[in-house]
Amino acid sequence: MYAHITFPVYSFQNFTYKIPKNLIKGLSAGVCVKVSFRNKTTLGYVVKITKEVSFKGKILPIDNIYSNDYNIEKELWDTLIWTQNYYLAPFGQIVKLSIPTNFNKKFKSNIEKIVSISEKGIRELPKISNKAPAQKKILVFLQKNVEKKIKFSDLSQINTNYSSVCKVLIEKKLIQFSEKKKNPFKSYISYSKKIIELNNEQKEAYIKISDRLNKKTFSPFYLKGVTGSGKTEVYLKIAIQALKKNKSVIILVPEIALSPAVFNKFFNVFGNKVGLWHSRLTNSEKGWVWQQLVQKKIKIIVGARSAIYLPMSNLGLIVIDEEQESSYKQENPSPRYNARDVALVRAKLSKSTVVLTSATPSLESYYNYINKKFDLIQLKKRFGGSVYPDIKLINMKLHKKDEFQFNRHISKRIISDLKNCIFKNEQAILLHNRRGYANIQMCKKCDWIYECKHCSASLKYHKVGNMMLCHHCNYKTMLLQKCLNCDSEELIILGYGTQKIEDEITQFIPEAKIIRMDIDTSKYKGGHYQILNKFKNQDYNILLGTQMIAKGLDFENVTFVGIINADVGLFLPDFRAGEKIFQLIYQVAGRAGRRKKKGLVSIQTYNADDVFIRTAANLDLDKFYKIALKQRRELFYPPFSRITRILFKGKNKKNVQELIKKIFNKLKLHNFNIIGPSIAPMEKLNGLWRYHLLVKIDLQKPYSLQKFIVNKLGFKFLEKSHKGVKISLDIDPITML
Repeated sequence: MYAHITFPVYSFQNFTYKIPKNLIKGLSAGVCVKVSFRNKTTLGYVVKITKEVSFKGKILPIDNIYSNDYNIEKELWDTLIWTQNYYLAPFGQIVKLSIPTNFNKKFKSNIEKIVSISEKGIRELPKISNKAPAQKKILVFLQKNVEKKIKFSDLSQINTNYSSVCKVLIEKKLIQFSEKKKNPFKSYISYSKKIIELNNEQKEAYIKISDRLNKKTFSPFYLKGVTGSGKTEVYLKIAIQALKKNKSVIILVPEIALSPAVFNKFFNVFGNKVGLWHSRLTNSEKGWVWQQLVQKKIKIIVGARSAIYLPMSNLGLIVIDEEQESSYKQENPSPRYNARDVALVRAKLSKSTVVLTSATPSLESYYNYINKKFDLIQLKKRFGGSVYPDIKLINMKLHKKDEFQFNRHISKRIISDLKNCIFKNEQAILLHNRRGYANIQMCKKCDWIYECKHCSASLKYHKVGNMMLCHHCNYKTMLLQKCLNCDSEELIILGYGTQKIEDEITQFIPEAKIIRMDIDTSKYKGGHYQILNKFKNQDYNILLGTQMIAKGLDFENVTFVGIINADVGLFLPDFRAGEKIFQLIYQVAGRAGRRKKKGLVSIQTYNADDVFIRTAANLDLDKFYKIALKQRRELFYPPFSRITRILFKGKNKKNVQELIKKIFNKLKLHNFNIIGPSIAPMEKLNGLWRYHLLVKIDLQKPYSLQKFIVNKLGFKFLEKSHKGVKISLDIDPITML
């Protein structure tokens, strides 16, 4: 008998091993084994078992079965198999998403050292000489707090050299240590126990979903609720029901920035049964969560997209919050999966209830629920009696006087609204979806623009750090003094990002206390949480940021939202551009007036007649979907088809062009609906030239391209480079750049 085993490497190949007789009964697909691989002892997973193999070389035996804790349950294993077949990614890479193999070690950093005075210490304390004041001070402190659990690090308040003092006390057996496992997410927890009370709409939604939860059957729901309608409270209540039935729960959130707040809400209800998961956790934090999952102590996971692959036993409920968000799609590296779609597949395989939620459904999900593939539940009213804000559309083309006499980026209207908001001791959110200070450095004499030497993109000026930065490859350099094209010193910086808006608001409103949230300010560990917490505590009255502040935030004192430039991204060469703009405006508008105080939203635009901006400003969902679906149907774009992007990239432009023509001709022979070959909108990235093909697939034949690639081109087409050209496959891409 032979086992075909996969490893966490970028290879489509499985490796063959002999099965020792004593292991035959214990082996099946999904079992973790220890084997020798490339002269190292490695963990791998059994993919299948066969009686015979065609390989004629030397076949090594399996050493042993590693641990039952690492075995993958059938529903999750089948989800991983589906991921491989649909997204055509190496299976070892997919398994790695679910069971990161370095978590078989113990992580000690989540253990707190507790120090206490010993019985001998209590007896000897009166005898300690004043010649050892540091020792005496620590012992006196520990005796006074004998009923408390004193952390070893707390002794730094008593003596800065506490570590060496304690070494002496340990040797004398006057103190003792114990260990306490700590929750690594303690800093995100603020205790506020409260009863979850639902209004009539929420109760109706809860009853419908929880009734289906009680049946072991795949049940997909779409919970469509206006911003501020209390969708979180509904699925929190459903999670209580799931745990009563001994079922586990996965809650997916689109942004890492939102995860601490959602985690805290669930922690206040479920305590240590809740874990947090996203890519910015340290290995130690992930290790702690993993060990809690293995011991079945964690029943609920709140996390970003990769949490969908965690091994949750007896899975009963999956929630995809703000399902329309592009961040659910992994773009790089492979596998390029969409967590929303994987969640639906996993729910089907585990016979679970799945709830997609949003105020602005993606066109794909909207199409699914109008075609009865999801059960639609609507929350049409804001929670607690709050009403939608007043919305003003500011046509910047009519504000030319403001541009020359006041400011070209911010209208007098927004400055006035901000001043009024601050005067009333209320808070404001400002959205500008472009980071940095300025977009380009340009020569006035010859119109030359300073571009990244690795990418087809202009360098952005960052005032913080006084540097030019590429937002694609992170190349950094200094601001130029002379034009590299004509030696002119007439250089200017144009455009505006969040850093410049911050400076200008401070200039116009000196009393403004502004905090900025973008990649630059939140890239450090816990950065998102710290910024939002300071704003929540009203240390600042203006939160300025990029799209990461547009959804999921709930601040009761925010009464004004300003959108500095609603046009950012509107003219990108992407069929989803209008949809993304609509959703962004609609979502951020919903941050205003979420309690008793009525809100106001001001939207600046140079394209006031654009249908997507206007429907968003009018909060007209029905009109938006009607127009967008009509456009997509005419152009045969999703949701009326499926689309795959085949990207070719290499250092030699000619080799890239030759390979893309070769693959195009093969696809053309099989009558695929192809756009291209064409230059990718971002022609050069990280020093590589980029060309792509877009293949539209009929909904009745969703796997036709995958079958063609497997049967006609083979996996080597994806795995190996061709004269230095690499090919990547993106099934259902979110961006075309």
